[in-house]
Amino acid sequence: MGLGFWLIASPLIMGQGGAASAENLPQDALIEQVCNSLYVAEEAFRSDPLLGEKLLRELTSEHPAHAASCMLEMAASDPADEPAGDGKQPGLLRERFLKAAASALSRRRGGASLEPSDPSQSGGVGSAVSAAASSRAFLAGGERKLRGGAAEAAVEEFRSAAAAAHKAQDAWLEMRARAMQARAEEQSGRADLALGILDEAFSLAEEAADALWQAEILLRSGRILMDLQRPAEALERFLASSQLLAGNPGQERSRRIALGEAAGACAESALQEAAHGNPATASELVSRGSRYAREAEDETAVARLLLVRAELLGGRERENAVGLLRQALKVFRENADDPGMAESASRLGRLLEKDLPSESAALLREAAEASSAMGDDERVGDLLAESAEVARRNGLRSEAHSSLTIGLGEEWAPLSLEAADRLHLTAGHLALEEGKPAAALPAYAAIPGTRGVGGEARWGEGIAKLRLGHPEAAAQVLLVALPKEELPSRALLAATLTSLDRAGRSGDGEALRRMLRRLLPEPPPTSGEGVAEATAALTALLDLLDGADAPARSCADRLAGSEDPQALYDAAGLYAALGMRSESRLALSRARGLGLDPVLPLLDPSFDRPDR
Repeated sequence: MGLGFWLIASPLIMGQGGAASAENLPQDALIEQVCNSLYVAEEAFRSDPLLGEKLLRELTSEHPAHAASCMLEMAASDPADEPAGDGKQPGLLRERFLKAAASALSRRRGGASLEPSDPSQSGGVGSAVSAAASSRAFLAGGERKLRGGAAEAAVEEFRSAAAAAHKAQDAWLEMRARAMQARAEEQSGRADLALGILDEAFSLAEEAADALWQAEILLRSGRILMDLQRPAEALERFLASSQLLAGNPGQERSRRIALGEAAGACAESALQEAAHGNPATASELVSRGSRYAREAEDETAVARLLLVRAELLGGRERENAVGLLRQALKVFRENADDPGMAESASRLGRLLEKDLPSESAALLREAAEASSAMGDDERVGDLLAESAEVARRNGLRSEAHSSLTIGLGEEWAPLSLEAADRLHLTAGHLALEEGKPAAALPAYAAIPGTRGVGGEARWGEGIAKLRLGHPEAAAQVLLVALPKEELPSRALLAATLTSLDRAGRSGDGEALRRMLRRLLPEPPPTSGEGVAEATAALTALLDLLDGADAPARSCADRLAGSEDPQALYDAAGLYAALGMRSESRLALSRARGLGLDPVLPLLDPSFDRPDR
């Protein structure tokens, strides 16, 4: 073949532009191009040794590090006992590639000569051949194990790959092995260790003069720092990554990704500064982050920073944040981006609860579905529970049932216990609101104990039993669920248990007295977040059981003048016990208008019954 063929077949060697131009290629792609060009040189060497020699010298001159690594591997794959053919001496190509690799290694380490190394050095080069080949084999094995989910085993493979590359004095190969080892360590739950290994890999990337890998390592380490709640350090690494990529047209997208990450780090840093009482620093970080987000053309990062600014400024930019989140969610939907949909839909849903509760519940459910597609079962449960709670709080029973049907379906068996408890609790409350105490009981019974939402479940169980006409059973459950310290949040337990009209006090009066006395704090408090008011209401009910109406009426009138929904609820309970139904319903209506939980009125079934 003539020289023209080789000029066409090896544009990288001959320095032609276009897609093969070295300055436009990521390092992995450049290495592949170098290897391809070496195979071209190998073929040339077999048919025209002079031309092959010229091509090898070109490669060792232009890309000494990558050429050395590839030639060592090729020499190792061309054993000396292989038949040469065409009358060539056995092992001729192996010998020549060893010499060329030695020359390239010499140049990479700072040597000025491009002449082949002294053959007496071939023993050292042979050792490098073996070490480089071993390193690549360990790398391949580690990658297979990592893909198979065996991160711990992969760590050992990558550690061995790095040691072999160090023996071969191949900084680039050692850097690659360290970077992969860091990924395996991170997957094994050792983020701090992964961070230290990435720092080693970065130093090796500097030694190998590989700017793209330096940028990639900085990006990875920044993300680990974000997971470790160290956004200020992460910000420095994201910015350094974007600066290394600046001016390289082929890496513009990667540069924008790094800037988008920097914007997110600014947002998290701003929240930390605000929590530490540094509002000016927080505001400056938000401004910086907004610049990075706009330059990155990252709408979600812009929206996130607007949310942070809204928190810092008291929510005055909430409307803008909602608009941007809607735009971002639209983009994520169009691109079937599940992580983006989960994040933006959940944030938007929480923002909209006050003004658009129906859309809020639907968005939280959408975020749960997106999380399911990602395999994040724990988040699925939390979002479905939140969606159901939002719907129930706002009287949207159909929306609540939709979320509960999905969340409590058999396909969601992997839900966390906490999420399952929240869903069952909402199902029980919803059944009570719908006047179905029998349906509420199994939902509450699915939640064990009295800790966390278990106490709330026992309270609901007691109410359901009361509604089914079992006051003694209700009393037993409620006494377990409501210790004295819970008195302010469940004030008029007596109204639950008595459901009495004025003529029905005597039947279980003594049992009620014992229960009420056990609930009263000792000594009776005089202040503190409704405790005194609740104590006064319970004391008034004790007087009422003894036949003294005046103290109960006086206490009810006093509580009815309050703007506290719990105090108004206490007043409604006292009025109901006194048989004053219209006053009871009026106090209850005012309590609801001030944010009273809709389940609380169910403590006394007479509250909402005009016929009683």
